[in-house]
Amino acid sequence: FDSYPKNIPLMFISGNGDPIGEYLKGVSKTVEEIKKRGVEPKVIFYKNGERHELLKELNKTDIYEDIIKFMDRCNLA
Repeated sequence: FDSYPKNIPLMFISGNGDPIGEYLKGVSKTVEEIKKRGVEPKVIFYKNGERHELLKELNKTDIYEDIIKFMDRCNLA
């Protein structure tokens, strides 16, 4: 991420039930490394046991809404 353009929006979403993301620990570590390089991503952690297929979870409507809000704020929609 040293050469990642700082003006391009970046979003991380993860669930606390995701073993691939080390139950938020791995994703948090990645976010911190990115921030050290001057990139400020939008980060949303879901804490109701969501796993790595967030768009298939029971609260997927809320997750879709969060993504759409991010896209709207960044003029990406």
